Amino acid sequence: MQKILALILAFTPFFLIGQVKGDYTLRINSGMVFDENHPDLDIDEHSPDFYSEYNDRDDVKNAFKLSGGYYLKDNLLIALSYMNSEIAGSNDIEYWNGEFTETSLFAEYELFEKHGLGVYATGGGGRIDFEAFRNLMLDDGQVPLNSYSGTSSKYQYGGGITYVVNDMFKLNVELSRNIVNHDGFDGWDYGSGEDRYLYKSIGISFFFGGAREVPEIIEIVEDPVVIKEPVIIVEDTIEVTEEVIEIVIEKPVEKIILPEPIEYNFTIFFDSDSDVLSESSVNIISEIYQLLSSDTDYTVVLGGHSDSDGNESYNLALSERRTTKVFNKLLDSGISADKFNIIFYGEANSLDDKLTDEGKGNNRVVTVRFTL
Repeated sequence: MQKILALILAFTPFFLIGQVKGDYTLRINSGMVFDENHPDLDIDEHSPDFYSEYNDRDDVKNAFKLSGGYYLKDNLLIALSYMNSEIAGSNDIEYWNGEFTETSLFAEYELFEKHGLGVYATGGGGRIDFEAFRNLMLDDGQVPLNSYSGTSSKYQYGGGITYVVNDMFKLNVELSRNIVNHDGFDGWDYGSGEDRYLYKSIGISFFFGGAREVPEIIEIVEDPVVIKEPVIIVEDTIEVTEEVIEIVIEKPVEKIILPEPIEYNFTIFFDSDSDVLSESSVNIISEIYQLLSSDTDYTVVLGGHSDSDGNESYNLALSERRTTKVFNKLLDSGISADKFNIIFYGEANSLDDKLTDEGKGNNRVVTVRFTL
């Protein structure tokens, strides 16, 4: 069952490509490596399976893991990881220590996120190169028993908690169980077929490369138009002269300023504290694309909103993420960026002043208004 879960999480990205977030991420984790206690791997009652911190021994090792990946969807990451670490464990009569290098392909699926906090599941598999040394413990010293080195496949599964600090980076705490498909990982291959270790870590993820440039909302003021034309001046009906005078036509000042929204052609709704496009939202965006494709005279005003839960600056950033998500989806469909004007309201300019669930839901939107 554990292998099936890891494989599902690892290969899910290839079947769910769409609704692209487009962020690359680089993650650095620092944590502790534990040889895990598994009684089902005991040889017999006199030779139990090794594990770290047996009888409170200080043999837990520290290790860094480096990962890099790409968000196929807002809540789905596929990535590669690399880690080099030492590991150790013991029982009543023996102890072992070793070193390994692992490379893995893994997927990470965010189950939910609210107010910046999220919970995710992860799984994947890869390759591990290891070297292990086994020793017998005696009162007057230690006796080397045997050593083992090799290469094996491995798989992993686990989960964690994330906290989104801002659009540039987030923090995570993770626990993963790793199953090595080779019993010689701990220095002695006695036929069980596998060994296991835990990695408990904290990390920081950096995002880059996903944002598209949003067109600026500009203000244009045109100068007065000056027209020069000849005027015939007749003085006392005797002398006719031709002079050129300037006729200045003051043209009204024109400003391209987005008016306060009054009515909208389309409204795209979002869940609380989320910028994820639902299936119904994607259908609405497809309809918008069809209209823009059939009539090129239209321009579109996108207005991003949020409810009043959370602080004002966070809600403004949330409305920006929502609006940019709709904007990017339309660009992906082939609509030119110069067809859009964009504004982010946050919790200001509320569309529904009621503090009920329905009222808040009416403010978690991006409005789409067509203009000529």
